[in-house]
Amino acid sequence: MIIDLTRDEIWFLKALRAAGEHGRIVRASSYHLGLARLVEERYVTEHAVNANAVLYNITYIGRQALTNAS
Repeated sequence: MIIDLTRDEIWFLKALRAAGEHGRIVRASSYHLGLARLVEERYVTEHAVNANAVLYNITYIGRQALTNAS
């Protein structure tokens, strides 16, 4: 099921798509509900890099959602 994406979520998915297979590291303090929703919907994966940073990667589902939102 595809969810309606906010402007911020679309921006973040575009940034992750541009980052390619290496993903993007985000400071843990920057984590907010929009990212949690993208992870929950499996549009994005998250992997802790250390106590202060998380690596995010866009998934195939996230790429499809971004295509549908554009």
